[in-house]
Amino acid sequence: MKPSFYNYYIPYNSGMVFMNGITESSFWVPESRADTYRTIIEDPDSYYAQFETFINKLINQGFVLSDDADEAARVIEKYERLCSPSEYHIMILPTYACNLRCWYCVQKHQNVWLSQDQMDSVKKMIERKISNPGISMFRLSWFGGEPLMAYEPLKAFTQDAQAMAGNMGKQFSCGITTNGTLLNPTRIEDLKRAGVTHYQITIDGDKNTHDKVKYMANSSAFDITMQNIAILAEHTTCILRFNYSPENLNPKSIISDIEQRLPESARSNIMFNLQPVWQSKMSDEDFNKVIELMDLSKDIGLVPFLKSYGLCYVDKNHYDCVYPSGHVGKCENGIEGIKNALLLDDGLIDTSEVEDLHYKSIFETQNTDCLACKYLPICWGPCNRDRYSQLKRCGCILWRPEKY
Repeated sequence: MKPSFYNYYIPYNSGMVFMNGITESSFWVPESRADTYRTIIEDPDSYYAQFETFINKLINQGFVLSDDADEAARVIEKYERLCSPSEYHIMILPTYACNLRCWYCVQKHQNVWLSQDQMDSVKKMIERKISNPGISMFRLSWFGGEPLMAYEPLKAFTQDAQAMAGNMGKQFSCGITTNGTLLNPTRIEDLKRAGVTHYQITIDGDKNTHDKVKYMANSSAFDITMQNIAILAEHTTCILRFNYSPENLNPKSIISDIEQRLPESARSNIMFNLQPVWQSKMSDEDFNKVIELMDLSKDIGLVPFLKSYGLCYVDKNHYDCVYPSGHVGKCENGIEGIKNALLLDDGLIDTSEVEDLHYKSIFETQNTDCLACKYLPICWGPCNRDRYSQLKRCGCILWRPEKY
């Protein structure tokens, strides 16, 4: 027997977390026993007679393998399984326009909108996609720009999409990523009836900081957003995303402003998602503030979580992103210079001028250091944007942790 190459030993809470990257099984042991457990895992043959039951459990959880086990094949099998869920996911950007101008936004906010004819073509594409008998779930996501700038077309399309899914016997889910300022009680109720099931709404610090980033003349974007989140969270899950940087990390002030505006009854439905602003570099002191913010958010009843790594949804086989131009690609942030597919009137996708619509995965090139990395089965390497850019520039794929 041998230990898995993909075992991780992570100090945590006066002990150690043992985790396997392929099975994602994990357990915690106190510090006084950690070395003993690790020794058994690293040399299972020597301890099997003494700890047979425990080692068999380790085998079932993937920490210990037979000598002839092919872990590379297991990694590929996991990747292919993750890439092929029984759901079709489409993200639609009805416009690049936005009513706000956040400094960190990657969008250029061009005055480009999906036309009604293009929306009709998208419906035909969806119908083709979810008619696949292997698809049981249809997931619709709205993004932008600010998608609620196209409120009426968005609402009508969502209603039609929900009906289409129901008529074809598919489950339906719909989410909107929005800055929250264009919502109101009437719209929230109408969108609920149309089929919207969840929201992601961003804040940029406490009230004072947020209102400087998301500036609205004669109004507080923070107050409007919180008022709408309070309504939403009474009946649906809402992801409250905090884009943090060294400049806006003031945990006590942030939590105080949230607590004053969100009723206690709604907080358990709010996932508090802490995400770093990609342009910022964080220090150890900054990360300590992030942990403090997480702890304080739990104290008032929110459900916090941090940025997670793993397979991005855009790498899944049954995923498409529709841009306001009517083109179809993968990443909602786009890739400079890439030629995306063209959506045709009948809902088919013309890929004749596309270099590689789905981009190359790390398994499609041998010129990468990812295949030898022990964190491969929980990371899967750089995002598709970075993979494309690296292959275009130098013909190889490299993981660059310093970027994150």
